[in-house]
Amino acid sequence: MNKPDTLVELRNLDVHFNSSGAGFGGKAGTLRAVSDVSLSIRRGEVLGLVGESGSGKSTLGQAILRLVKPTSGQVLFDGDDITKMSRSELHPYRRRMQVVFQDPYSALDPRQTIEDALIEPLEIHRIGANSAVRLARVHDLLSMVGLQHSHARRYPHEFSGGQRQRIGIARAVALEPEFIVADEPVSALDVSIQAQILALLRDLRQRLKLTLLFVSHDLAVIRYLSDRVAVMYLGRIVEIAPADALYLNPLHPYTKALLAAVPSRTPGAQRHKEILLGDLPSPHALPSGCSFRSRCPYAVSACATSVPPLLEVAPGHAKACIRDDIF
Repeated sequence: MNKPDTLVELRNLDVHFNSSGAGFGGKAGTLRAVSDVSLSIRRGEVLGLVGESGSGKSTLGQAILRLVKPTSGQVLFDGDDITKMSRSELHPYRRRMQVVFQDPYSALDPRQTIEDALIEPLEIHRIGANSAVRLARVHDLLSMVGLQHSHARRYPHEFSGGQRQRIGIARAVALEPEFIVADEPVSALDVSIQAQILALLRDLRQRLKLTLLFVSHDLAVIRYLSDRVAVMYLGRIVEIAPADALYLNPLHPYTKALLAAVPSRTPGAQRHKEILLGDLPSPHALPSGCSFRSRCPYAVSACATSVPPLLEVAPGHAKACIRDDIF
């Protein structure tokens, strides 16, 4: 029996946080980090998730992995609803879903050698008949990410940032997962090292037949790795399309503005002219209707009355904007 094409599916997912005002900019109330997100991630694809800081990208990835608890909606993994599963019920799914964090140093225990850090998940999930088998697996993982076997006995502080991220990737693939959330995995690295890590992720994606949600604020990075791209603004998906279609023909004003802000490598190249107005609104006090209207040069009075749905306007290309007359 063939497996379904969709590996991860979100249905009307909400993630809200209540605060007393101490931890969210001094304002009490409800922070709507993710609002009514529905999307699917196909088996074997890389879905890029892009948006400004504060758009809810990382929270969405954490909700898929159940690192944060959704407020409402559903997360389906390989057809199974994991939204309300208990810790014990989630345990077998933890092996199938992994994460690569933005800061590889904080993701590693400074008191553990790399050998211990990589063996730990193998022991938790009872992979390998004995310690010798697990150590051989550690050496295979280090080779897979471009490190030497001798690195296993070192501690995290003895490595560069790029090497630590390779270790983070090795830990993520140690359990042979089907799905990985890569949360800004290169944003803390030098540009030359970024290219190496991206090439490694692309190679592992092909070699291990991985499905990835690749989270980044960098549109150039997103395009390098992604099959499709979803654009997020203040907790909502405002556009989603195949990567080439989105970059060549963006249909949402926010996407156009993000692309306009990317420096061109070609002198005199034609650029999108949209410019973002003002600052990102507080997620505690979202504008009525379309949350982007306060920064949109095309906003009209109707934009304030209702939240625009995400509708398909071309094959595989959807946008959340009522203005069909401006592009």
